[in-house]
Amino acid sequence: MRRFIAHLLAFAVLGFGTAVYSQTDIQKDKKDARQDQRDINKDRARLDELQEKCKGGNEDACEQAKKLRADIRKDRKDLNKDRKDINQDKDVANDRKDINQDKRDLKKDRARLDELQEKCKGGNEDACEQAKNLRKDINKDKKDLKHDRHDVHNDKHGR
Repeated sequence: MRRFIAHLLAFAVLGFGTAVYSQTDIQKDKKDARQDQRDINKDRARLDELQEKCKGGNEDACEQAKKLRADIRKDRKDLNKDRKDINQDKDVANDRKDINQDKRDLKKDRARLDELQEKCKGGNEDACEQAKNLRKDINKDKKDLKHDRHDVHNDKHGR
């Protein structure tokens, strides 16, 4: 019993740590995205000024406007990358939630299967049929769990 409680506590701590880590990663990506958007807005305002000066014949302003356009393109790429990271981190978090739910379902189903098998040994035909269906459900849950773990792995490694 003590070992079970220790395992349960360790699992809870690891799950909580993972959730906190993924949440801070999402927050950092959102902060980066906001900063990139602010940079783009400032650069656009400055670009408008430089383009007006360039129309007036200022060659230096034309050169600065050209460099600023390149900077805006770079900031847009960064912003898109940050948005992609945010969505990917959310996918990983959702997949982890699915994994945890599948684990709980699997545990409940296994406990229920043990009960049904005992009743089946006692001659209860209905319990035997329910046990058969529950075995199918357990296999489906195992398959779902495997797919969710695969999704998390692919999301982490950018595949």
